[in-house]
Amino acid sequence: MIKINLNKEEFKALLPKVPRLLARLLYDNVDNLELLDGMKAIFDHNSRLYQHHHLSPENSILTQSPAAHEHLTEEERAWRASLKEGSELEAIKIDPELKCKCWARCIVTSVASKAKLRIKFPEESKTCDRDVDLWGPEIAPRGERSQEDDEFRKGLVVGSRVDCYDGTKFWYASSIRAREVRDFQGESLMHAQIAFRVPHPDGDKVDKEGTRYMGWEECYDEWMTERSARLAPYQKHTTEALENQTSAAQNGANAAAGASGEAKTHGVDDSLDHLVDQIEGQRIFAVQRKQCRSDLLIDFINTFGRLGGLDKMLERVSQAEGDANELTLLSLVVENVAKCSCVFHQTVVNEYFEKLEAAAMKKILGATNAQLRNTSKETTDEIVENIYKEILLRLASRDGTALYCDKQVAILEIGLLFLS
Repeated sequence: MIKINLNKEEFKALLPKVPRLLARLLYDNVDNLELLDGMKAIFDHNSRLYQHHHLSPENSILTQSPAAHEHLTEEERAWRASLKEGSELEAIKIDPELKCKCWARCIVTSVASKAKLRIKFPEESKTCDRDVDLWGPEIAPRGERSQEDDEFRKGLVVGSRVDCYDGTKFWYASSIRAREVRDFQGESLMHAQIAFRVPHPDGDKVDKEGTRYMGWEECYDEWMTERSARLAPYQKHTTEALENQTSAAQNGANAAAGASGEAKTHGVDDSLDHLVDQIEGQRIFAVQRKQCRSDLLIDFINTFGRLGGLDKMLERVSQAEGDANELTLLSLVVENVAKCSCVFHQTVVNEYFEKLEAAAMKKILGATNAQLRNTSKETTDEIVENIYKEILLRLASRDGTALYCDKQVAILEIGLLFLS
């Protein structure tokens, strides 16, 4: 073992470089069992390293490493360097209470030290004013991101249908009942009264006029600014099925899953991942979450993904190899993905996670006698647990009941395999 003595400043300078070095090392040795085993602490979002070092602001939707501006184009760097007080741009606006987000027009009100900009959103409450990183992904030139949002808000009238994010942390198909200018903390702003319901012929509730609807009763109507991030174009986040708006959904949509003891509660808020899926043409594989705010883990996974590491890892576990340690390799890959599943971008979840499930089950059920003899039943059980109780929980297409049933089928098939 090599010991290196570093002082505090040397350690701080070295630490941001470590994720990329480790990502390249893993990419070149993706089937090395000792390395995969040693990487468990690097993949684990609960690692003490990620609890105390390079933490992003709590409200930041995405992060990038301190060296991320190295990958910006010359034109992009010049634009960012030119920003000053009064500059108009676009940025991600965050609702101060429910933390939902959207792209919106803004103005730089001051330039602080350490490359921070203070921004204000026109026609919006000063409670939404915030600091953003000059080199971060949460700002963009005017006209790049918010044009659709601007057009949507300019067209709002009484009776308009909208999607609205409410206190239960769901998007609801809603409608505007009234509009008026109201004073809020010393500012006069246009407000809309939002009804969290829409008329529907199959609605299971009836209003005072006898109209059937789906959603919440009138007593839950709420006033908010028309520029609030809680408002979005109709059915941008909801569907025609209005699955969140039935009485059954409001009284406990996970009742069936809860009965099986497998309620779907991954606790990851990925509803705003669609706001940003690339930074300067580079795909985003991982984003900051409330579960992990460290740039170090995000940079590690993004670097590994951009190198093609996830593709290489999936290809490796999909191969029909005769090595006696194949199931051990599979176990380590699945465990490491499970340890950081919460930070993967939703596009990555949708592209890779079910493929990993299919590859894992195929490898286990197609294992040779030698591979089975070299693997304990506990190892395959851990693979199943990590896939169905950690990794696949991120998939919106697989609810708690479906995952519970799939898990039981997998356990049965593997159990029969070991018995035979």
